[in-house]
Amino acid sequence: MMEAQSVRPLRLPDGVRGALQAAVEGWWREIFVLTALNIVWAITLFTVVLAPISTAALIFVARRVLQRDPFVGWAMFLAAARRNAWPALRWGIVVMLIGGVTAANLWLYREAAGPSWAILRWIWTTIGVVWAALNLFFWPFWFAQEEGFRSLRTTWRNCFAFLLQNPAAAFLTMLLILALGIGSVLTGVLLGVLFMAATALITTAMVAAHLPPAEE
Repeated sequence: MMEAQSVRPLRLPDGVRGALQAAVEGWWREIFVLTALNIVWAITLFTVVLAPISTAALIFVARRVLQRDPFVGWAMFLAAARRNAWPALRWGIVVMLIGGVTAANLWLYREAAGPSWAILRWIWTTIGVVWAALNLFFWPFWFAQEEGFRSLRTTWRNCFAFLLQNPAAAFLTMLLILALGIGSVLTGVLLGVLFMAATALITTAMVAAHLPPAEE
């Protein structure tokens, strides 16, 4: 029943403004639960294998927070982690492979001189930025889809269509997450108590504020 409820229509008004407002309100409303789950997520980063699973589960919880579900908590997080473990692991493997290849190429070509090498660096940088953007919105789209239509390829395709149709909203979201990420790395504290929960709320809210009703 929990998974069926996860695809209840989630629509937010007022575009970017409505999305950000809903994200802030959702965080404040469930601040203790979200902080605790963010700490768990930060711990799973050290395990590598559990990191993509906890990421998917936390974004599921964020969606339910935005839906004002009164039963948000540990049981929901653990159930979402169990149910989405396999697709999350597959997603994590693909993300690391493509991200690793992109980073390796940028590192190898970092000091190569000449216009052709500069163009190649720009190409790999573009691939890296687009790949990061696609995966920033991956799980919000995954949970917005009916369970029978969920696949890695379909979800990435929907994310790409979202980027093309809403470049301003996507760019603003990336800037916000980048700023939050830099602050998290510099302080360490934000990474442990806020970063992923805030990212989950913001990205999920952005998707919900820009999808047409038929998509949900």
